[in-house]
Amino acid sequence: MNSIKRISRKVEMGIELSRKRRSRIKQQSVSVHDKFEQVEWISYHIPKTAGTSLRVAFEQIFKKKQIKLCYKDSFSKEMSKGFPVWCSSNIRMIHGHFKVHPNHNLIYPNAKKIIWLRQPAERAWSMVNHWVRMGNFPEPALKLIKEKPCLVEDIEKLFMTLLIEPRLNASFAIYDSYLKHANPSDFYFIGNSDIFSDDLKRLSSMLGNEVIEPKVNQARGGTSITELANKKFNEYFPNEFLVFERFINFNLPK
Repeated sequence: MNSIKRISRKVEMGIELSRKRRSRIKQQSVSVHDKFEQVEWISYHIPKTAGTSLRVAFEQIFKKKQIKLCYKDSFSKEMSKGFPVWCSSNIRMIHGHFKVHPNHNLIYPNAKKIIWLRQPAERAWSMVNHWVRMGNFPEPALKLIKEKPCLVEDIEKLFMTLLIEPRLNASFAIYDSYLKHANPSDFYFIGNSDIFSDDLKRLSSMLGNEVIEPKVNQARGGTSITELANKKFNEYFPNEFLVFERFINFNLPK
């Protein structure tokens, strides 16, 4: 029970910290008709697909102040809804957790799009491991854990339980959500984080810049997905695999 209290406290602290960060970040006045033609890249970071490593890799090419980060506490909602997010004249890249939206083509007309994908079941497994490791559960998952505290002791049982929770569908069927308004041809680069090293070299070649693979975001204490968990995910979210294959295979030589 003490572990559940600690998890609940972590969630509360995370929400409060996010609220405080958000309150400190001020959006510059922006019109719905504004365009930011200096933005060269939009990098869509789907959670648990090596996006952090990619950001660090891009910091080898651009200066940090040239990359605008848009996460939960800094305008990811605005980006996902297609609202303009103000970018100073030095910003060359936007990177963060936000969905593809048709308005991005209008607001950032010169930006090339980049995205990394990961085998769907493995991405979901990594996400749940991250929730356990950080104690940062979404509210529906936290409610289930409070009802059945033993779940946190068995990652496979926890994973199976969360899979069938309807309020968590958006977290598991994330490709359906992030790529709802996208086609593979919209992207300048589609990376596969399961072969991150190889695809980072491919991206480096396309950019004409040598990028050293960052050694970051290595999950501590994470486990490999079980055969049963992989099978069950495929049963519940078959379209995730279809979307993944459609986008990844678009990169293959014709």
